[in-house]
Formats: sequence, C-alpha cells, structure tokens
Amino acid sequence: MPEHESLKMPVPLKVALGVVFLQALINGLAGFLIMSEISDADEHGQQMAHQFLAHVAEFVSFIAAVLLVLAALAATTGAEWGRVVLIVLEGITVVSNVFTLISGSGSGALGFVFPIIVIGELSRVRTRKWFAAKASARTHPDTVIG
Repeated sequence: MPEHESLKMPVPLKVALGVVFLQALINGLAGFLIMSEISDADEHGQQMAHQFLAHVAEFVSFIAAVLLVLAALAATTGAEWGRVVLIVLEGITVVSNVFTLISGSGSGALGFVFPIIVIGELSRVRTRKWFAAKASARTHPDTVIG
C-alpha cells in the first residue's frame, strides 16, 4: 500500500466517529431535557424527588457531550489522545450501562451497541496503524497526506 494511502481515514473509523458525534448530540439533548424538567418543576413550585441528582445528571450530560466532541475532533486529525479519551469515555459508558441494567432500569442491550462499535473500531490494528501513520506524518512533514 502506498504511504499516502495509509493516511486516508478508514471508512469504519469514519462510521465510528460519526457514532461518537451522534452520542454527543444525544448527550447534549439529554442535558437540555433534564434542564427543562428542573426549570418546569421550579416554575410550578413543584419539588423534585432528587433535584440534586437531576442537576448532576444535567452537568454530566453536558460535560460528556463536550468531551465526546473534542475527542472525536482530535481523533479525526489522527491525534492519539483523542483515540484514548474516546476509548475511556466509551468504557465508562459500558460500565454505567452495566449498573443501569443490574438496577433493572435500563434500555437493555441497546445501551451497549454504540460504545462497543466505537471501542471495537478504535482498538483495531488497522485503526491504530492509521493513527501511527498520521503521527509520523506530523513529525515528518515531507510525507504526502491523502
């Protein structure tokens, strides 16, 4: 394979990063929904059962969305730290889904699909080679980028 071909992002990696951007969108929307629920309860003088936890969930949703976007954008450039951060975030999602499933209030196996797709693709040899090739191209700018 010509060297410039190894610098083209593999299609499965593009799909996995698309999934990450979708997850970020879903997390952001969840944060806004939680914020809306808290606001509605306040406006109507209602007391939420677990208002502190709702605020924590809102904050975590927004932070997760921002981290997912930043790490995915870094990964699109071939930055290794973006790949590592995404694997860690997706691992946290898997662990969280296990606890949710055990507690009996989960979405079942559906909550595992996106993280497994992303972790699987980011861990593949082909993907790791692409990240290594991008890093090499940054340290050796005379390399042709495709």
